[in-house]
Amino acid sequence: MVQVEVRFSEAITITESPDGDNPYILVDIGGESRQAVYNYSEDNWALFRYVVKTGDVDDDGISIDADSISLNGGTINDATGVAAKLAHDAVADQTGHKVSAPRLAISGIDFNSQPRSDNRYTVGDYILVQVRFGAQRVTVTGTPQLTVNIGGNDRKFNYSGEDTVLFFNYQVVSGDEDYDGISIAANSLSLNGGSMTDSNGDAVSLEHGAVAADARQQVFAPSVPKIAKMSIQSNPGDDDTYEEGDVIEVYVEFSESVTITDSSEGDSPELTINVGGDDRTASFVGNDNATLRFQYTVAVGDEDADGVSIDADSLALNGATIKSTADEDAAVLTHSALADDAEHMVSAPGGL
Repeated sequence: MVQVEVRFSEAITITESPDGDNPYILVDIGGESRQAVYNYSEDNWALFRYVVKTGDVDDDGISIDADSISLNGGTINDATGVAAKLAHDAVADQTGHKVSAPRLAISGIDFNSQPRSDNRYTVGDYILVQVRFGAQRVTVTGTPQLTVNIGGNDRKFNYSGEDTVLFFNYQVVSGDEDYDGISIAANSLSLNGGSMTDSNGDAVSLEHGAVAADARQQVFAPSVPKIAKMSIQSNPGDDDTYEEGDVIEVYVEFSESVTITDSSEGDSPELTINVGGDDRTASFVGNDNATLRFQYTVAVGDEDADGVSIDADSLALNGATIKSTADEDAAVLTHSALADDAEHMVSAPGGL
């Protein structure tokens, strides 16, 4: 409790307002005005009190601005009934009267869900974030929200459960893409018309630090089909090496199911792979929903001691089409390069 004693030049009498309100003096606690309300008076002095509340913090010490006494509908008079003059000087920060009653604060924010392979969520997946408050339980009303950054766009994660840890979730929709990883800006938690209180019923602090982009929490749910992954799926022989006549098979996985239609001349899409610095054409041999399969049969003269690689953007339509099965949107064929893979070397030397 903060007690302020005010002394006058002569005896005074203090009365409350007709509504029962007492005079008060404003005290400054950490830059916030608080009402220290009249409690008791005797002779020429009066006592004002303020009960410290959760959230009150003042590391420099309590201060009082000049002329901070308010009658609040009451009176402060001398013995003859003449109103006292209430003007007074300021009281500087009192380092011997500091205040420390911080609100329950967030101790950490973490991602609590696991994406699919390649650290990616896709359409329909739920992303779960947990907000921790140490060992204290937090009571929640309404639906507070946590704003999360997905590919430069703000997405609202709704509150979904309470305890010492609060959970917020979001279901990925078509168009969500974030290849660097989800991030959260500082102070992105909002009450959204609800409340969050500690065991004493006091409001908790919503302040928190930023959560940097997490490459293990990527999102891949484009609004049109895109290449999600490219990999060599065939198995070479001894010493991780393909020989003449062996088949190198590459899988190209899209973000959703696609339909392939050959050109009017019957040509199918083609994938160019790099074998020892030479371009080789892997032919389309079929697809399973979102995954296309391409094959190349090793020929005499093929040599690659570093391993087969694929340059960026090496998939070509060749007059055919690759479209979304759901709405026939044309697929985007851009993709990253696949580096030399030492587990897929080639040795089919020519000559006698």
